[in-house]
Amino acid sequence: MIKLPRLLDDNGNEVRRIIPGKVSITENATPLSTASIVLPREQSIPDRSYVELFVPNRSCGIFRSRIPEDVYGGSATITISLEHAICEVGDWIVQQEIKESVMSFPAAISLVFSNYRGTRWQLGRIDATDDVVCNISVSNVLTAMLSLMKQIPTYMMDFDFSTTPWTINIVRLQTVVSAEGRLSRNIVSARVRRDDSQLFTRVYLDGLPPENNEAIGHMDADTVGQYGIIETVLQANDYTEEEAMLVASTYLQTHKRPVNTVQIDGIDFSAVTGEPLDMVALGKLYRLSVQDMNEVIEEHITQLNWRDVYNDPGRVQIRLSEEAETVLRIIHEQGVSQTASSNLQNNRNSEYQSESSANARKTATGSISITVESFSTPQEFTVNISPQMNTVNYAVLIVPDNESDTDQVMLAGFDYGIYAKTRASFKTLISIPSSSTSGLTTILLRWFAYAK
Repeated sequence: MIKLPRLLDDNGNEVRRIIPGKVSITENATPLSTASIVLPREQSIPDRSYVELFVPNRSCGIFRSRIPEDVYGGSATITISLEHAICEVGDWIVQQEIKESVMSFPAAISLVFSNYRGTRWQLGRIDATDDVVCNISVSNVLTAMLSLMKQIPTYMMDFDFSTTPWTINIVRLQTVVSAEGRLSRNIVSARVRRDDSQLFTRVYLDGLPPENNEAIGHMDADTVGQYGIIETVLQANDYTEEEAMLVASTYLQTHKRPVNTVQIDGIDFSAVTGEPLDMVALGKLYRLSVQDMNEVIEEHITQLNWRDVYNDPGRVQIRLSEEAETVLRIIHEQGVSQTASSNLQNNRNSEYQSESSANARKTATGSISITVESFSTPQEFTVNISPQMNTVNYAVLIVPDNESDTDQVMLAGFDYGIYAKTRASFKTLISIPSSSTSGLTTILLRWFAYAK
């Protein structure tokens, strides 16, 4: 049973339940989510009033009504458009320009939100700690906030309507599969569109070692056998060979496969089965498993389209989109996965490319010594890159250290992710399964940072 929409007063209290003829809702991971509701004229609601909407097993949040046009004396029903209540933040403007400045995301979002002078919303939990560029012209507050969100693609806005003022939280996208679709269970059909316009399997870059009398050297992706040779040339920048190798390999990791966009016609019947995997929601990591497909697709839910919530309960179109190609994914795809250390430390002095100016440094590299111990949760550690490289935006690559004669090991399923980086350092979680480290007491890893 899906709850009926609730008409709310200015304090968020229920005025009455609404009995609609039809409700359609499009939830978007990047606001605004929108909806439309068909009502008998005698149940019409005021323009700019607030309504809580529901789908199977959960609330969709609160929306604000928009009635840009009405026709009288014709139909017995009225169709009302609604926007997610976060639209109210867009009623206020940023009153002064914020010239280009680098600051932590919490500081930037707080600075922008300080221009909101309403009473309905407040900032809450902010998980993102990345540095961002705050360069805001005079615009509405919501637009400015979304421009900052684009710089942290592994996070999303999450809204809490349980108390007033309503709360905007910035949370990390899920990294564990929590919803699943199968044709034999809850999928009617699935369409996978592959965009290969940015697919490249070979890059040429000055600084790579030339082969067979090449003018400049090249590097191939590990997918060249699957897709064939598709060439491109990267802009030269006086790279050393080590720098060029890092730039080329990072580029290939982000372009070596087509980009998948997945549209699924499915059913959420979690209210019937009680199974969490049957429930869909924005930001969930969704696994699509279809027999005819060569691979299982795991991507985040970015859009849910409920065409007719009450007359066709549970029927939903699900859009999955590839996660932006961030450092996290680049590192994860390097291959190796593990469990690691309670004593993580840099065991050697960091090494870096000497250049005439600290601000001009493009790369930094160093080693990490991991003392192998058995434990159930990943360990966190921070690696300083300053004063090796003075930059804000950089990519980091972590690989097993091949210089060690005694501790070389191929770490099956090596899981590690950089979840925060600042001008001076980066922070990461590493875990190493004890089954991968039999007989070892120490493992060496090498990290490379490259200024973007």
